[in-house]
Amino acid sequence: DDTLIRIVPNSTSGSLGTPYTFAPEGITFNEPVTVTISYADADIPDGASDESILIAKQYNGSFWRGLTNSIVDGGAKTVRALVTGFSTYGLTIGPYSAQLDGAQQVPASTSNATGSGRFLIDTVHNLLAYDVSHQNLEGSESAVSIRGPAERGMDSAVVQHNLPTGNPKLGQWQYDESVEADILAGRMYVSIFSDQFVGGEIRGQIEPDTSFASDASVVV
Repeated sequence: DDTLIRIVPNSTSGSLGTPYTFAPEGITFNEPVTVTISYADADIPDGASDESILIAKQYNGSFWRGLTNSIVDGGAKTVRALVTGFSTYGLTIGPYSAQLDGAQQVPASTSNATGSGRFLIDTVHNLLAYDVSHQNLEGSESAVSIRGPAERGMDSAVVQHNLPTGNPKLGQWQYDESVEADILAGRMYVSIFSDQFVGGEIRGQIEPDTSFASDASVVV
């Protein structure tokens, strides 16, 4: 039977530019199809680049998951991705990540501990969602914070957001618009302090991640 296909702008927020609902939602395909969405320079937040844009699929009407097969054409101002069904699709900034170790502290610490973090940034609502964990801290954790702005190799005494204690650390930071460009440009970092390293045991720069798994997400 013939099926009427509709592509309509969606009023939901959280996407860069205008998201679209491909209907009837829930239809799946035997073979993937390509979805292409256009964008304008004005849709890209300060500090981000064309290459960081992904097509994202909306889940449960509340958060977005970037599609790793997204391909950006900066000249045509389009992003395309293969999808396996109809849903609501929009554009988002690709996920960010951090790899924490003692060498990144300023000055460097001698700790052998490590850590990692995943971050999603909703530039519409100014939300950064995080999932941060650590392994083998040599001291007892005393504080964890996002600091900056500071490039790699530079220190900042400005605490932008305190993360909860415990492992892993899951939460959201409602950031001020004034720091968004620094977040997107990789000028923020996570630092974990302990009683053995009062100047910071391990640190990791929050930077664009090009190696995440398909449909990787942190709920925002």
